[in-house]
Amino acid sequence: MPTYTQTVPAQMVTQMARPLPKQTVDKGKVWTVFIGGAVVLFLGTLAVENNPNFFPAISRANQAMKMATKRMQVRGRGRGRGRACPAHGSSSSKHVTPARPLLPKPAQRTKLPV
Repeated sequence: MPTYTQTVPAQMVTQMARPLPKQTVDKGKVWTVFIGGAVVLFLGTLAVENNPNFFPAISRANQAMKMATKRMQVRGRGRGRGRACPAHGSSSSKHVTPARPLLPKPAQRTKLPV
């Protein structure tokens, strides 16, 4: 393949040069597509993560977290906002109520007649 080498004077190059054409892309549409795509990707990821066929471990972990949250809500119903904590006397809303034992302590059990 032959190569051609030609020297062009600088004045000729500046005479032939033209400004670049103005771009007609609407930046608002580009941002809308970009943000819309990110939202669709995020929601799609959430839907796929919760599908036990694709990610069984994530699905089981999410289910366990829901059940634990529900258990904590059921256990913590006795103490409302603004009441003092029976264990520490604190009324802070950030205070975590200690978990109650599932079975009563041995001293609290009622004795049956023999």
